[in-house]
Amino acid sequence: EFEILTGIKSFGKIKSIEFNVMHGRKMSGLVDRLKRNGYQTSAVIAADKGYYNSPNAYKSIGFDSLVFLKEVYPFSENDAVVFDGDLFDYSRRKIESSRAGEGKPQLNYILGMYGHLPYQRDTKKRPDRVYVKGGNEKVRKISNQFYYRTREVAKYIDFLLDHDPDSLIYITSDHLPPIITRDIRYKYNIYQNISVATAGLI
Repeated sequence: EFEILTGIKSFGKIKSIEFNVMHGRKMSGLVDRLKRNGYQTSAVIAADKGYYNSPNAYKSIGFDSLVFLKEVYPFSENDAVVFDGDLFDYSRRKIESSRAGEGKPQLNYILGMYGHLPYQRDTKKRPDRVYVKGGNEKVRKISNQFYYRTREVAKYIDFLLDHDPDSLIYITSDHLPPIITRDIRYKYNIYQNISVATAGLI
């Protein structure tokens, strides 16, 4: 996230997460450069203001508008974190109702949290669609979350392309969900499997 928004390599030399040492002072980077070239920039974060050092960090990065979704939007506590579908629905309504752009190009940055431990899901709204042999609970939870997440991503991409066929859409993830078990793991370790990471959203 730091590298994408700033264009600066994250070496982890200043604590493990550079966001933690930002103080809100303006810095140069991708967002600032886009603003200087006429873009309207906004961010929707599926967390509250206590997530790391977010208020100061995003202020330094320079978004025109910033929403911490967990503080302004009612979401299902059964999901533990904001469901991606709720996040994308909020962003979609924000884009549809926005008059501020008035022909200006826009950067809409969205950060989701769904899919983290303990992989909790509102099973009344989102029942199991993937069934796993062997009874591994983490694999079952991760697989079903992945089903619902990718479905919502696909719907959101369809909306963006309908709204603006010339949209540039970039999707990334910091890592795959750790399974953390002796018997089942990704090809390289508990986090990394290049084939899964590459094919995940295609």
